[in-house]
Parts: sequence; structure tokens; C-alpha cells
Amino acid sequence: MIQFFRSMGADWRPVSEIQAIGPLVQTVGQMKFAIVTMKNGGDIRVADYELEDLLHRPIQIMPADRGTKLVHYLVDTTPEHWTVPLSGWALCMDGITRPMTAGGVVCDSSEHPYGVFVQMADGSVTQVGPHGDEHDDADMMLRLLVQRARLDSTAAVQGGKA
Repeated sequence: MIQFFRSMGADWRPVSEIQAIGPLVQTVGQMKFAIVTMKNGGDIRVADYELEDLLHRPIQIMPADRGTKLVHYLVDTTPEHWTVPLSGWALCMDGITRPMTAGGVVCDSSEHPYGVFVQMADGSVTQVGPHGDEHDDADMMLRLLVQRARLDSTAAVQGGKA
């Protein structure tokens, strides 16, 4: 799989030519960027928003077990959940393994405000990440998320009165 990345509007470069990615640093103008060292010895500045996209790129893809699904939860209004088939697992450039659907690598983002959840072939549901919850099925996880949302809203209201 050949992948390319772009740095601050410059030419497209192959991901395979990256030797190292440095930490984010901040310039005087408040812009954050990282230095990417290329195999040819050159350095490229990559903006923070470009770096996140770059680090979430898969470097290896492994197939998911048949029947494995990504679970989306809606808790704020009428609590519900729905699933999307999982096609595989992506080991990304930042070293984190993330679920993958036909739409690509699934990252924890505004699309998944409660976290990223996967339903295994046996029906159990686990939250992706180092401190994820795990339950026997999607309905039990939904009940837990609804309970947490209610506790969070109660705490926010009580905190506002103090």
C-alpha cells in the first residue's frame, strides 16, 4: 500500500520515506508543528492538524473475525445503538491498533463522543483503548453509558449551583 502525506501545502511525499517524527513544538506565532526527518536526510515541518492525520495512517492491516462489528451509541436523546461490520484492525503509525470499516480507520473523534466500541463475534462489547469497559452485550453497554450521562449531567447541574 503506497501512501503519501503533505506538509503545510508543499508537495506530496511518500510515507515510506519517513525516518523519524519528532514531538510537537510551538512557534512564536502559536502554530504547533513537528519535525519529520526523511530518509534522504531532509527535515520537513508538519502542522499539528496534519500530524494527527499522519499518525492515524495504517502501516499494517489484519482481518477482523467474522461477525465483529463497530458499535455506535446515541445516549443524549432516545438511547439506541447500531452496528457497522468491521473489516479489520489497523496498526497505525503512532503504534495504536484501531478498528477499520469500509470507510477507513476509525479514530476516537467527535463522531464517537462516548468512545469507540467493538462488538465481538460472541456478542460481547468492548471499548477500544487502554482503559475500556467491557460488557456481555451491546444493550448492557448502552445502559452503562446512559447511566454515566445522567450522572455527568447531574454533577454539572450541581456544580453550577455551588
